[in-house]
Amino acid sequence: MQMGTACVLLLWLQTLTFVKCQECTLQQFKESPDYDSNFNTTGLDDVYSAGKQVEVPCIPGYSGFFKLVCVEGNWQARGSKCQPTSCGHPGNARFADFHLENGDGFVLGSKVVYTCYRGFQMVSWTNYRHCAADGWDGVLPVCEVQKCALIHVNSNVEVIGDMTQATFGNVLRFTCKSSNEVLIGPSEIYCNENGEWSDVVPECTGITCETPEIEHGSVRDAPREYRENEILNFDCNSDYKRVDKRLPRCTKVGGKATWSPTPGCKVISCELELQTAGGTIHIPPNQNYFLPGSTLQVVCGQRYWIVDPQTTTAEVSCNSNGEWNIRPFCKEVICSDPQEYAVERFAAASWAGRKLGDTVPYSCRRGFDKPSSTTMAICTRAGWRPSPLCQS
Repeated sequence: MQMGTACVLLLWLQTLTFVKCQECTLQQFKESPDYDSNFNTTGLDDVYSAGKQVEVPCIPGYSGFFKLVCVEGNWQARGSKCQPTSCGHPGNARFADFHLENGDGFVLGSKVVYTCYRGFQMVSWTNYRHCAADGWDGVLPVCEVQKCALIHVNSNVEVIGDMTQATFGNVLRFTCKSSNEVLIGPSEIYCNENGEWSDVVPECTGITCETPEIEHGSVRDAPREYRENEILNFDCNSDYKRVDKRLPRCTKVGGKATWSPTPGCKVISCELELQTAGGTIHIPPNQNYFLPGSTLQVVCGQRYWIVDPQTTTAEVSCNSNGEWNIRPFCKEVICSDPQEYAVERFAAASWAGRKLGDTVPYSCRRGFDKPSSTTMAICTRAGWRPSPLCQS
């Protein structure tokens, strides 16, 4: 009897050991490759019997469907692991852009940073949002347009634009109320992206000009301030001449006081006019300006002249003052209205603008006749022929 009892007890112990070998533990799962820190295991038991199926939840901010089945003392995993939950779009802030600074997509742990448009400033405490377990934290940042401070102008300055509510991009334009004054400073300023005016506020003063610095020249008067319409007397250095023959005058041009024409000196040289179809100027190769002493050959066409209507060819030279001794330009032979008293005047309009070789019918006054065998007047280099057109 005792031996039988011992056998039963031994069998029970073997069965118990076998059953325990079929159990699965929470520690096994934590040490397996299926486990990661995003699982929430606080509600799970330490041991599960064979065949037991367990759902493993995710920590807040993560989602997934993961199951464990205890099979012969080992866990078998089913479903998907925990993945970060999406917070969705973080929202568009007015007058701002945003970029993802941390994270991969709009999921738990991501951070987006907002940047105001050019000319706008952030007025919120923060410029970012985090994706948390319960969605995006904080509120959308707020951007406001940059504003420029109120400016003050003198009473003689005219302002075009709004000085009181100037924001980024606004432009103010200035003119003088009096035509006898000029603007000192910029004619326009604008409110920049930093909320600052781009330049100082101008003033209006009387028309005055300063003594200019002239390269290769000098002003005769001592440095001083010139009033409106005063003339600037200046000289050019040796081998230089004035850019413009007119003397500069202090005057108002485009709302500014300036010298007109602009005083300046240039190397003494002779300039060529644009060549016309009436002739050819033989210019040495690679030469585009002509110093004193330079010579050029001018050959005029068949119906043109230089020096006088009888001359078609001439050599011109550059004088020491930078002027040609003969203007290097071919003129077309044109006959003007004849000045003879004996020619009948009623047909005078028909003579105007006649060119070399043109003919004109004409009549003589009573008491005068055309030369024998003459029917028409002809325009020649020497004028109208025959000469005289009418004889007594």
